[in-house]
Amino acid sequence: MKALQNAIEYFFYRVLAFVVASLPLRAVQRFGMGLGSFIYTVLPIRKRVVFENLQRAFPEKSDAEREAIALGSYRNLFCTLLESLWFVRLTPEMITRMVEVRNGDLLLRALEAGKGLIVLSGHYGNWELMAIGLPIFARVPFVVIAQKQRNTYVDAYVTAMREHLGNTMVMMDQAPRVVLRTLHNGGAIALLADQSGPQDGLFIKFFGHYTSTHKGPAIFSMRTGAPIVMTYTHRNADGTFRIECELLDMTGVSGTDEEKVRRLTELHVKALEDHIRAYPEPWLWMHKRWKHPYKEELKAAV
Repeated sequence: MKALQNAIEYFFYRVLAFVVASLPLRAVQRFGMGLGSFIYTVLPIRKRVVFENLQRAFPEKSDAEREAIALGSYRNLFCTLLESLWFVRLTPEMITRMVEVRNGDLLLRALEAGKGLIVLSGHYGNWELMAIGLPIFARVPFVVIAQKQRNTYVDAYVTAMREHLGNTMVMMDQAPRVVLRTLHNGGAIALLADQSGPQDGLFIKFFGHYTSTHKGPAIFSMRTGAPIVMTYTHRNADGTFRIECELLDMTGVSGTDEEKVRRLTELHVKALEDHIRAYPEPWLWMHKRWKHPYKEELKAAV
């Protein structure tokens, strides 16, 4: 029964992918924005989660300001989903024309140093384009860490789309060994680090509230000496993109291994938070970022 359900879902997914890929990119973007507005207005998909997150992050903002951010986030998400289906058409030449990389020399200098490169981002702007576009700019394929899709047929198709320009996709359960080998060999990895960690994870403040955070990026950097470059993808008004790169300043990070991991994690979480504060709409506010309650907060509530 599950296999039949997956097959049906995959059929409709491929039909949608075919239709999207046959359209001009600007038409896809306009439709994605309109779809996001429709979903926000008519269907309450995770709307409660979005507004709980916005209230937690921006208690000082008015209801109207939070509603504007929420609408922008829905529009960005559905535009991103459709754009990503269209990206199967991308060639290196097209990426060079449509993507501006700001401070891209940070990537090149890091790779020249030979200690590897960790490209870190969140579900911000079109995060799929970051993983496709930056390797073309750096002229080095990336090892990209991703989560496995529930539908195995869709997962295989999405993986093929993500790898069609030379990247290698690695599922999270296989990531540590592959990532460390890649970095030790001077290669580049890319991953998103804004999803909730496990209940017993490392709790780091994000928008003033402790939340479980994955240790992976900090551990990879600490064990290999690879620098971390934060990246943020923005969509321009004319449908092109810009990717902003920012070197994470890790000077002064010292102490035990555990202390270093915490400090490095605090640094990259704070960097993402600062960018979201400046430009909040492109972030995925639907995600349950504060999924697991912090133990100390639970004690205080008793």
